[in-house]
Amino acid sequence: MRLLSLAFCLLLSCCLAAQVEPKSEWEGLTIPPDAPSQQPVILHSHSSLDTGDPLYIINGYPAEKADLQDLNPASIESINVLKGESALVLYGSQGGKNGVIIIQTKDDITPRADYTLTPEEIPADIFSLYETKDFGAGKQVVYLLQGNPIKLRKLKKLATTDIASIKVYERALKVRLMGYSEQEVIVDVILR
Repeated sequence: MRLLSLAFCLLLSCCLAAQVEPKSEWEGLTIPPDAPSQQPVILHSHSSLDTGDPLYIINGYPAEKADLQDLNPASIESINVLKGESALVLYGSQGGKNGVIIIQTKDDITPRADYTLTPEEIPADIFSLYETKDFGAGKQVVYLLQGNPIKLRKLKKLATTDIASIKVYERALKVRLMGYSEQEVIVDVILR
């Protein structure tokens, strides 16, 4: 009888050890290679229970779900999904809780600006306003002219009629992808 009981326990432990993990709600995620470049990346869960969003990593940086809207599907090289122990080991409790979606793009991407001022929206004294107001809301403001760093005093010499647009990048991922600290706000002035 003991032998039968021991065999049953052994069989039960083998069955539990071999138990197959349920299929991930993100498993099978694909992005067609011919996806239109203007369409945003949208990830849908197949789970009926909303257990929270996974941790998103884009080009090695933590991202928010909203950052996926800025990705061109044609620029995505790979998407990897981690869950369970592998997510927990690599990304701690944040990754272990709801899994991790790792997105690698083909090249460095230039993110879409958080907002863009058109010539009609640019006041004549825009750079004086930047200087006197706390435009960065406590963050350091980095000024660029056509993508190259420039001092605010030099921008003040520009005629606003020469400006095609002013692009502002505030979200942390966008700023990091441009090579700056997430404690900075980027203002890129584009000339006509």
